[in-house]
Amino acid sequence: MQRGDIFDFARTGSISYEQANELVGLLNRITQKHSKTVNALITRLEALDPADRAKTSEIEIEVSREIEEWNAKVKKLGALPKGLWLVDFDSGDGYYCWKFPEASIGFWHDYKSGFSNRIPITKSPHANSLSSDQRTSW
Repeated sequence: MQRGDIFDFARTGSISYEQANELVGLLNRITQKHSKTVNALITRLEALDPADRAKTSEIEIEVSREIEEWNAKVKKLGALPKGLWLVDFDSGDGYYCWKFPEASIGFWHDYKSGFSNRIPITKSPHANSLSSDQRTSW
């Protein structure tokens, strides 16, 4: 995934646990920015008079645009946006699962399951490939 210190931002296919985890810092920064903006827009929306349909619609469009921009950035990282601030990375036999603001990837689920059925990475099929530091950090 890396060439020197440069990330391949147009990657596709499966990704190793280490590669996915390397992206979490960037993913956290991107998601924090968009989450903060969306939360501010929602606060403005909630303060509006419900009768002000023009302003309501304008802010709703801004919220959608912000989320779409986040989705596009996540996809450029080679990940799959699965919900609001929820991201999966294809491991080849399932997904490494990350949800903002988790500091690292600590969960995995198979292709048929989703977020509600994710399991700790230490109990996943990938547990044997984790370093001893990674196994004890959860």
